[in-house]
Amino acid sequence: MMATDTQRLEGEIQALKRETSTIVLAHYYQVTDVQDVGDFLGDSLGLSRKAASVTSASNIVFAAVDFMAEVAKILNPSKHVYMPDRTASCPMADRLRAAEVLQHKQRFPGLPVVLYVNTLAEAKAECDVICTSANAVEVCSKVARAWGKDTIIMGPDRNLSHHVEREAGIKVVTMPERGCCYVHDQFSTEDVEYQRQRFPGAKLVVHPECKPDVQEAADFVGSTTQMLRYIEGGMADCQEYVVGTEQGLLDHLAKKHQVLRLHSLAPVPQGVACKNMKKTTLQKVRDVLLAIKAGTAGDREVLVDEQIAARARRSIDAMFTYSTASG
Repeated sequence: MMATDTQRLEGEIQALKRETSTIVLAHYYQVTDVQDVGDFLGDSLGLSRKAASVTSASNIVFAAVDFMAEVAKILNPSKHVYMPDRTASCPMADRLRAAEVLQHKQRFPGLPVVLYVNTLAEAKAECDVICTSANAVEVCSKVARAWGKDTIIMGPDRNLSHHVEREAGIKVVTMPERGCCYVHDQFSTEDVEYQRQRFPGAKLVVHPECKPDVQEAADFVGSTTQMLRYIEGGMADCQEYVVGTEQGLLDHLAKKHQVLRLHSLAPVPQGVACKNMKKTTLQKVRDVLLAIKAGTAGDREVLVDEQIAARARRSIDAMFTYSTASG
């Protein structure tokens, strides 16, 4: 897109947000143009906290995937929540349905169920507590202690479960057995070895959705915001990093800090992208705002059954009780 087209769309979006009393929440995995028009930019925990505190707008446009928009609706039942592209979904979240959560609760009676925020509302409604990658270790440790258990049920990411087991010192029963994020799970130890050879002075930071052997080879393992803070906090001593996560975070950091030398852990020039996160474009953000103004955005509105929302809300509120993490 030409720079003039981008500027025109950005101007339209800012005006439409004011006219429609709309706030835009954008995830770090969005393209940078969409990040730039967000009123708040963050990872799943930061966006969850922001969604819980929205008071200055009647409408929320969520530039991310469906489960995140559902959280915003659950936490703001009186507001209208829209997605620029209603088909933007998370394959990992789609794999864990309420029925499987119930089956595991019957199979392992008495164990607490902690679900990753990357789940649909129907699954959240059947668990005890929600966690994010930023607070998973803290939440799971505290839940296990509160319940007097050394084992929890967790889903849907087997790699995050490994991270929790290693850092929290508890056992985790993961559901579904092979659940993972297809973006982060594709990084390999071969990638680590290759990029270490290419960039010997770089530090390796990866997301806990990466495979266990990739996590164990890294200099730092953390959520999207935790990786960002680690890199920004270490810039005085190190300006080169290999990063094992979705390309949107690297694009954000490269734009913000031109001194940084950033390389995707995937040894390809374009890095790796979540095709669903990238469905949202600047034009689609403008278009959904136009539809909100015209009263024709019903096909992009996110709705959650009231009973499911009420039960899911309890598990989300429990996360905020157990977690002190800010992002």
